[in-house]
Amino acid sequence: MGDHKNVERPWLEQYIDSCLADDDVFKPEFLNVLVFVGPQDQGNEVSAEVRSLFESWGTKYCVIIAETTDLLPGPHLAIDGKLYQVFRLYDDVQAAFLVSVRASMQSDCYELLNDGRHGWACCSAAVPSRQTFHPSVRKPFQGWRVALKDAIDLEGINTSMCNRAYLGLYPPARITAPAIAGIVSGGASILGKTKLSSFLSREEPSESVDFQSPWNPRGDGYQTPGGSSSGSGVATAAYDWVDIGIGTDKGQPSVTEYSACALVEEYSHMMGYISRFGLLARDLSRMAKFMDLWYNSQAKKPAAPSQKDLPVAFVVPTDSGLEENTSQSTIVNDMIRDFESFLGVTARRISVSSLWDKKPPSEAEGQSLHLYMKDVGARTFLYSNYHAGDEFRDEYLKKSGKTPFVSPFVRWRWKLGKAITAEEHEDGMQRMRVYEQWFLKEVMQVKRFNSFLMSQSEDVKPMYRDDSPPDYHVQPAWHPWWFSSILGAPELVLPSGQISYESRISGRKEYLPVVTNLMGLPGTDLDLVDTAQKFLKAVGRPTIVSSDYLKFMPKKDVEKDAGTATIALFPAMSMPRSQDFERVFLLFQEIFVIFEQRGR
Repeated sequence: MGDHKNVERPWLEQYIDSCLADDDVFKPEFLNVLVFVGPQDQGNEVSAEVRSLFESWGTKYCVIIAETTDLLPGPHLAIDGKLYQVFRLYDDVQAAFLVSVRASMQSDCYELLNDGRHGWACCSAAVPSRQTFHPSVRKPFQGWRVALKDAIDLEGINTSMCNRAYLGLYPPARITAPAIAGIVSGGASILGKTKLSSFLSREEPSESVDFQSPWNPRGDGYQTPGGSSSGSGVATAAYDWVDIGIGTDKGQPSVTEYSACALVEEYSHMMGYISRFGLLARDLSRMAKFMDLWYNSQAKKPAAPSQKDLPVAFVVPTDSGLEENTSQSTIVNDMIRDFESFLGVTARRISVSSLWDKKPPSEAEGQSLHLYMKDVGARTFLYSNYHAGDEFRDEYLKKSGKTPFVSPFVRWRWKLGKAITAEEHEDGMQRMRVYEQWFLKEVMQVKRFNSFLMSQSEDVKPMYRDDSPPDYHVQPAWHPWWFSSILGAPELVLPSGQISYESRISGRKEYLPVVTNLMGLPGTDLDLVDTAQKFLKAVGRPTIVSSDYLKFMPKKDVEKDAGTATIALFPAMSMPRSQDFERVFLLFQEIFVIFEQRGR
């Protein structure tokens, strides 16, 4: 921290201008009283030039605190002689959150933000000033605004799994999930718990009975949000006031901001089989910073990769089953060519199933890849999915005398999982381990190359909220969706372009984003994100996407008129709308706290 004798008018004027431009909580009214925090061995006067600046702002009081303080910079309110940090309320217009929360003033846990009369009907989220982004060794996450999927425990808040029976059965979480405990204790602002597909299943809006699905801000506004982490995806895609969304596994919601699957040890109240989190953000560089901080906060850190100094290789699987010669495939192929150019290597395009036929593992005993892996998805995931809910079903029946409601898709999944024996489950796990080792050796060529794999995993097409759910099926474990999960490898979902469609809702041309998946070798999580940043910058592709309903402009004019319909659907409110907040502004003094820093 600097001292107040070094507060000069040019610096202070520039600082306040940046607050007005970049901080959505700060308002000119807070310049009524300024509090400067500096070292103890300095005087308590400011220059005449600075005092004249105060007069132009209407500043009535200037207070200098020449001592150590826990105050954060930014707007505060003075109530009964105490300073309280000011938050801004934002309406959750896309219904991304199940409930909004705030840090308790009496303990280290969290509590519901609302007044208790609305239960789990989230109306608004409270965000801190951007001036509180003041990271330190003790509080490295200070100022980050985080939306947390409601499958992850947060001390003091119930975990619902987006199911009313589950929400009503269990008390508030007694501890925060260990993997995010460092984020919470490190100063991040958890804004709320976000919606998900119940019990981490696939669930379309027409199947969302207990809690309505979030509203996808892309396209015509009536597209399914997709993925079990849809709430965190919608929150980060739609709201500039959310920095990071935390989800689980590698769901790829159709709102598709930058997302990364992070191999971080975690804890969820029920779903112990979840192996990893997913991060979602609009800004890839900020995601990289957050990942670095998060990994450093873990007691168990990812092992340092041994492949970094090996020759680079680039793999593109060709047997995804997706349609060729379409606008989508053109966008993805452009991305592949750009990555080839960046790496300076030609992609090794292979059919994974054909490579298996040529170089099969001995355990396959002549079986094709598809036959060998046919039942692996059900025998591994569905078995674990069903038995992870054993305690819940038993306790709910014991307490209420009835079985809990779950969605038809969850019932279908649980029926399949219940029929799988422990022996079949172990057989599936063994086959998965065989496939993992074979894939690393033959496809990724581990220990020979530092390999990257790029793919597209699903066709992009309109999927409306009122469509009937698709037929139920188990995704085969050889599908590209499973690659990174089976390998324990990091994967990034990168926005690559957009395609148009004629909406039956709006009656006009709308746009949907196209993404490309980029996977690295196990243990290369941070290096993968760093490579992706360098790649996108080198080839002139964006590393930031906006919260407009047209998220990004494609690098090449796949749709030349794509920019003409850009509309900001969610403009910032001029003031919080809560009457209680308005009353506080009238009754108490607004104060702006400034931490003085040389060269800032």
